[in-house]
Formats: sequence, structure tokens, C-alpha cells
Amino acid sequence: MKYIVFLSFFLVSCTSAPLSVNHYLLHTPTPVVTEAHNKQKTPIYFSSVTLADYLRQASLIIQLNEHELHYSRQDLWAEGLQSSFYKALKHDLNFYNSPKNITEANSVENALTLKVNLQHFLITNRASVISSGTYSIKPKGANWLQKPFYFTIPLEKDGYPHAVSQLRKTIESLALQINQDIRNIQSSNN
Repeated sequence: MKYIVFLSFFLVSCTSAPLSVNHYLLHTPTPVVTEAHNKQKTPIYFSSVTLADYLRQASLIIQLNEHELHYSRQDLWAEGLQSSFYKALKHDLNFYNSPKNITEANSVENALTLKVNLQHFLITNRASVISSGTYSIKPKGANWLQKPFYFTIPLEKDGYPHAVSQLRKTIESLALQINQDIRNIQSSNN
């Protein structure tokens, strides 16, 4: 009898449809264009992105209410959020800061240092996405300038693909805000 129950359970589990898993990227591959750093612009050393502990996993997250989160088992980041967010923000910083002067080398003389601390990066049950945290900029020989950021963008369609594209737009907004602060620092140093 035990074997019949086990065999029935095994056959039923084999016939159920497999879980469909979707993977999402925050950045897309773009051609690499190397430019010499502009001597008149201060280079920017983008040192790190740190994540809140709850963001350090592969699932996309939906905030169901003020204190409850849902981690999707079917909709995942294609690579770690920390790495993907870093790549997307670096791309946008370079895009909005021409000529490109974002460097990964800490040895560049007179470079500003940039760090980002991401506290929230999620979809809400109120048909929006939220990205928030702080970023810090340190000119050589000066104190850290720390600024908060908070971006929310409404969802116009259902589904994770649209939500991810809206989350991506929050990174563009962050790049614009950071670049404005960097321009202010650079103009005050000239």
C-alpha cells in the first residue's frame, strides 16, 4: 500500500508543469568606448554599492504592506543586485557626465570618491517602484558629503518586466542627482 501511495504521488508530481523562472538585468551590454580622462574634469572613483541585508538575494521583491515583503520565486535578478546596480549606475553616470570620467582605479590623483548605500529597491502594492538610500562623495582632502535619495515611479502596466524597467529609471534619476552634486563640487573647486 505504501508503494502505491508513493508511486501515485511521484506520478502526480511528474505531470505538474515546471515552475517558469524569469531573469532580469538592470543593465544591458553596450559597446565599450575608451576615452582619455579630461584633464579639466575631476575624475570620479566609484568605489562601491552596498545593499540593505534584505536586498542581498536573487528574488525581486514586492512590498505588500507597510511591514510585509514578498520575495518572488519565479522572478529573479540575472546577476547579483549589488553588481547589476553598480554597472547600471556607472553606465548612467558616464552617460550624463560627458566626457566620461568615472574610473575604477583608486590611484587616480585628485579623484572624487563615490559610494552608494541602497536601502530600498522594490515594487510596491500601490502600483509603484521605490529606490532609496544614501550616497557619499568625498573630494580629495575634504570631508564626505552624504546625501539621501528617494525616487518613486508609478507603474503604468502590470508585470515584472515593466516594474524592472521602472526600477531602472530610478537609477537614471540617481545618476542625474549625483552628477549635479559632482558638478557643484567641481565648480566650487575652480
